[in-house]
Amino acid sequence: MRKGTDTITIAPVVPDEEAVLPGIVRGDVSYGGVLGGGYLIAVTGGLSIVPDPNYRLHPRPVPATLEPLRVRPPYRTDPEGLDVDGTWLVLECRDGGTRVYVAAARESMPLVLGALVSARQLAQK
Repeated sequence: MRKGTDTITIAPVVPDEEAVLPGIVRGDVSYGGVLGGGYLIAVTGGLSIVPDPNYRLHPRPVPATLEPLRVRPPYRTDPEGLDVDGTWLVLECRDGGTRVYVAAARESMPLVLGALVSARQLAQK
């Protein structure tokens, strides 16, 4: 018997103002890894990573090449640090041929998706 997908449908919401959200980015990319987390800054046209909400002098921008693929619950096989108390969701992405994972609270995921989608749209113009 075949099981259904565990993909969670979440509509992107483009931020109309800066939103600072708890979040983590992991993957074999320059903006991921151990320093790829703490907080995300979502704005129209992009997503950035900062270590804490008060340290925003040098945000690490997530490039517009990051393509969101699907939102799902965390897996035991995910990179370390993505399963935050079992309450966050994971956004599977691809940057070129590299898998990248963005974890954030369910209520934050629409803004994360909106920031990434708007960044890709702006880059294609």
